[in-house]
Amino acid sequence: MTSTLNVSSVILKTYPEVSPWELDGVCFIQPLSYRPITPFPEDLYRAALVHAQKTGLNPFYIFCSNNPFVLDVPNTANSPLRPPTPLEAQSMPKVDFSETITLVDIVRSQSDDVVCRILVAGTTRVLKLFLGRGAAFLFDNEIAAYTRFRQCQTAASGAVLQCFGWAEVDTKFLKTVANMIPSFADAILAHGDHNARGILLEDLPDSEILSIKNITPAVADRALRALQSIHAAFVLHGSLDRDHIVVVPSQDRVVWENFSHSTSYGRRCGDISRKDLLAELAQAWDLLYRRLYPDSIIGYDANADTIDPQSLCDASSATSMSPSLPRAGKGAVNEEAASIILTYPEINYFSWDTPLLNLTPAPRHDDRLDTPELLQAAQAAYMATKYNPFANWYGTCPVKLPMNNSILATHYMTDIENYKAPTPLPQLLSSVSVEFREHINPSGNNPLMKVRIDGRERLLKIFSSARRQGPDERTDPKLRFEAEREAYAHLGHYGGSAAGAVPRCFGWFELSSDHVYGAIDIIRRTRARGFDKGKDPVWVFPIFDDGTPAVALILEYISNAETLSMDNITLGRADLTMRSLSRVHCSYVQHGDCDFNLSNILLVREGDSDSERIVFVDFDHAFAGSSTSDRSMCRMSVHGEFTRLWGQLYNVMLPLRRLRGDSSSATK
Repeated sequence: MTSTLNVSSVILKTYPEVSPWELDGVCFIQPLSYRPITPFPEDLYRAALVHAQKTGLNPFYIFCSNNPFVLDVPNTANSPLRPPTPLEAQSMPKVDFSETITLVDIVRSQSDDVVCRILVAGTTRVLKLFLGRGAAFLFDNEIAAYTRFRQCQTAASGAVLQCFGWAEVDTKFLKTVANMIPSFADAILAHGDHNARGILLEDLPDSEILSIKNITPAVADRALRALQSIHAAFVLHGSLDRDHIVVVPSQDRVVWENFSHSTSYGRRCGDISRKDLLAELAQAWDLLYRRLYPDSIIGYDANADTIDPQSLCDASSATSMSPSLPRAGKGAVNEEAASIILTYPEINYFSWDTPLLNLTPAPRHDDRLDTPELLQAAQAAYMATKYNPFANWYGTCPVKLPMNNSILATHYMTDIENYKAPTPLPQLLSSVSVEFREHINPSGNNPLMKVRIDGRERLLKIFSSARRQGPDERTDPKLRFEAEREAYAHLGHYGGSAAGAVPRCFGWFELSSDHVYGAIDIIRRTRARGFDKGKDPVWVFPIFDDGTPAVALILEYISNAETLSMDNITLGRADLTMRSLSRVHCSYVQHGDCDFNLSNILLVREGDSDSERIVFVDFDHAFAGSSTSDRSMCRMSVHGEFTRLWGQLYNVMLPLRRLRGDSSSATK
C-alpha cells in the first residue's frame, strides 16, 4: 500500500543491503514537484532569484515533498552491519608505470590533491595524486573505498568510477604538474624527493559537474540511487557536495567521486552504522531536492552564504495523545503503513508514542525573510494560476494516499472486532418546557435556537419539512436528522463529546404546537430587525413531508465561539483542529461536511483563560459506524476526510496567510 507515510525506520532495518527503490509502498523517493499545470509567470522566478541573492534563501525550496529518509523513529535499534566479505588490506593492485606517462591536462586541483588526465600505453586515464601533510590519511581512505567497490562490483552499476589500481609517480612527473599549476608548486616542492601516491581511475571526457544547469528530477533520482549503491558496498562518502557528483549525459549516468573523506566499514571497527548511512542518504536528498533542483527553477547558483532551511524550522513539539501506543516496527514497509493507516480510526493517528513525522508540522520562520517584492510577485502568480507558490510550505500530509486505495474501500467499520452500536439518544417527552431566547445563525440550513430548558441554556436544532428549509437541500431533512442523531449517539458513547471535540447532546424530542409557535415567533422577530431582508429565512413546520412530527436535538450551548477562518487560523489551532477531528473519527463518525466547509468548525475560548479548543458542529451529513444504516462509515471515506482537512489547513489556509503577508502570527 503506497502512501506518503515516512517509514524510514523500516527501511533502516535492511539498509543498505536492500535498496528503498525495491521496497513496495515507499512513496516520493523521487518527489512530485508542486508546480501548477499553468506555469508560473517568469516575474515570480525573477523575484525569487532576487530574494535568494539578497537573503541567501531560495523561497521555493519547498517545491518538493517531505524527505522520505529522515528517521521517523529516532530510537529505532541500530542493528549491526554484516558485510558479505571482510575488507582486505591493500587488495587493490599497484600499477607499475613501465612506460612513460604523459600529462595531458589538469582536471582539478585542491589543497590536498591534484586530479590529472594522463596518457599511458595509448589509453587516457585519470590520476588522482595525494600531496601535503594529510596525504597518507586521505589516500588510505580513498583506496579503502575503491577496494570495497572492487569487491562489491559497484563500478558495474555506474555509481563510481572504475579504479584500475594505485600507483607511485616520481618527482619528475610532479615537477611537470607544478609547471602547469604554479599555485600548487609550493605543495609539490614541500613533498620533497619522495614519490607521490595516487589512484588510477576511469576517464569520463564528456562528463560535467552537477549544477543548476544540468540537474533534473531524473538526474537527482539517479544520484540518489548511485549513493545507495555506494552504501551497499558499506562505504560512507563523508563529504556530500555537488562538486563530488558528476553527470554523464551520453550515458544517462550519475557518478559520485572524491572518497578521500570516506569511511569503509571494517577498516576501523564500528566507524559506521546503518543510521549513519541512512542519514547520509537523507542529507543527499536534501542537497538534490531542497537545494539544487529548486535553485535550478529560479536560476540561483548558491554560494557559501546560503541559509540552511532547517535552521529556520523549530524542533517539532508534537505530543502523543494519552494513552500512547508503541510503534511496532513491522518487518516490511507495506505492513508498517497498513498497521497505521488500516487501524484508523480504532487507533488515533495522534496516539502513537513516536508522533508520525509531519502530522503536526514544526513551526517555520522563513516567512520572516519575505520581501514586499516577493509577496507581490507571488500574489500575481496566484491570481494568474489559482495556485499558491507557498502551498507546500508545510509539506505533505504523512498519511495521504496518492490515489484511492481499494484496500481502504473494502474496510467498513463493521469489520471492527470490538465495535458495538451505541445506545440510542434518549427521547424526551413532547411536553418538555422550552423557553425560546434567540435565533442563532439565521442564515444557516436549520433553525438554531438559544433556549432555556430546566433552567439551563441549551441550543435547539430543529428539523421539519423541506419547504423553505434553507439553501442546502442535498438530502431530506428527516434523513439529516437521523444522521445527526446517530452521529451524536456514537460521539457520546465513544468519547468524542467527553473530549470536547463536539457539543454534548442531551437527547431529542418531537415538537409540540407550543414549540413550533415559539420558534416561529423568534424567527419573525429576527426578520423584523432587518436580518437578511429580501431573503426567505429558515422556517419551522409542525411536520416532515411524510406527515410525522417535526423534531429537535438538544445540544450544549457554547459561548465564546467563532468560526475557524483565514483571519484566526494559526499553526497551533490547525493542530487542535486535526486532533479534534481524530476524536470524532475515533468515535466512528465521519463528519461529512467539514473538509471544505469551515463554518462547521468552531474556535472556542474557555472563559477568561488562554485555553482554546476546536469544536465540530452540524453532523446532519455524517456517516456513523452503524451496520444498520445506509450511511455507515468506511475507512477510505474517513481517511479521505482527514487528509483533505489536513491539506485545507496546512496547504491552503496557512500558506494563504503567508501570501497575504500576515503569517507571523499564524506560525504560533
